[in-house]
Amino acid sequence: MPDQPGPGTYLGIDYGHKRIGIAVGQTITRSASALEIIQTGNKDQWQQLGSLIQQWQPAGIVVGMPETADGNTGKLHTQINQFIKQLSSRFSLPVHTIDERLSSYAARDLLSQSTNRKIAPVDDMAAAVILQTWLDEQYDNS
Repeated sequence: MPDQPGPGTYLGIDYGHKRIGIAVGQTITRSASALEIIQTGNKDQWQQLGSLIQQWQPAGIVVGMPETADGNTGKLHTQINQFIKQLSSRFSLPVHTIDERLSSYAARDLLSQSTNRKIAPVDDMAAAVILQTWLDEQYDNS
């Protein structure tokens, strides 16, 4: 098993064609929370991400990567890989990936149980599911 990530704050990202969901989590509490949604392709997209990175000072970033059982990849997979390359080069932070196939479904399920939020874009909650899953996987044997 690879070394556990260093302690600290991590940002989780659910990248999509229209929106980028952002979540924040801590290795100490091993918990993640939805943070914000950024429009994909927005001319300020990198500036907004930079502001969040400056504000939260993460030790790394976790990006959801859709994986299929048969190994097929599509256009979104390619876009996410390009996004990850740009993210790494712009911010010089470690970027981890995790399978995120069911994160949007899990986020919708969580939101449907809540009375505090209407079912609308769930990208930030999906990012929280992605980050929470990653945190759980990193620390499940500790």
